[in-house]
Amino acid sequence: MNKSIRISILLVAAAVMLAFASSAVAGDMSNAGIEAARHGYDAQADTRSRPEAPSDGRQDEETTDKADNDCICEYRLYNWNSARGRTEAAEPVRKPCTEVTPDERDPLEPRCTVCRKDQVRLDPATLGMPGVKPFMVCRVFERRVRDALARIAKSGSFEAAEIVGYRPGRTRGPIKDGFRTVLSNHSFGTAIDINPAHNGLYKNCTRTDFKKTGHGKCRLSIGGKWDPSANPRRTITDDSIVVKAFSDFWKWGGDIPGGTRDLMHFSISGF
Repeated sequence: MNKSIRISILLVAAAVMLAFASSAVAGDMSNAGIEAARHGYDAQADTRSRPEAPSDGRQDEETTDKADNDCICEYRLYNWNSARGRTEAAEPVRKPCTEVTPDERDPLEPRCTVCRKDQVRLDPATLGMPGVKPFMVCRVFERRVRDALARIAKSGSFEAAEIVGYRPGRTRGPIKDGFRTVLSNHSFGTAIDINPAHNGLYKNCTRTDFKKTGHGKCRLSIGGKWDPSANPRRTITDDSIVVKAFSDFWKWGGDIPGGTRDLMHFSISGF
């Protein structure tokens, strides 16, 4: 075989090998494309293999601190002046939530504070009590108070005319400079008064005295006279749907120890 023939054979072999290699590469690329399409993969857009920078926790702490600093507690007290027999408004309070004191939290439910931000608005009219104005209650008890009112309305046996909820004020405890010094449950949104015009607060009144005709030595202090015979649908009694609905989570002021019968009142402590 002469030299020219050998060169021709080598050139043809090289061309065949080159064509085969190109076909193999194209096939591999085609298979890769199919696999990528199956998984929705875009090599140019893929960022899954890029690990996120590890967090040392400082960013989370900074976010939390910022949230705490942004939180503002606002309220205004109406304190009971024992000498004058009336409530008097104090100066409005506005401060960071981080400065809320233990005194400004309900001792039985610390998540409920005097801060307006912890209160939510309930509209009894949307629960089947037309004509009753909205009031506020601590967010922790929103669902339970809402359910209790809906249960009362559904029963049809009681007519609510007025409900008083969140109302910050020092109306209990020892007297200093003529004013009471302890925050009431209303201050934290953990109490409501229902129909005070028909369910008054009686002092010097034991359970035994209250059951007597004319309520014995009991003295009406706040609200209206309690008389179920005159106002059966607006008066709260120990067997009424109102007591049954709220006793699942709160206590009735008409059945607390001592000489006070607060018949309008339901709260976390009963007082």
